[in-house]
Amino acid sequence: MLQKNKVYLIVTDGSSYPSLKERWRKTCAKLKTPYYDTQKGGPYLFTSKTRNISF
Repeated sequence: MLQKNKVYLIVTDGSSYPSLKERWRKTCAKLKTPYYDTQKGGPYLFTSKTRNISF
């Protein structure tokens, strides 16, 4: 999925199974895609600055 689509960021939360989050983390590291876990880092604030785009 990450290789076929342009994905800027993967965000997981506490409702995801730990094993699934670990797989996402490893996959993101391998593909150099940013990964964020809200259970560890708190809420993710989705803004134009975090997406690195301009309006």
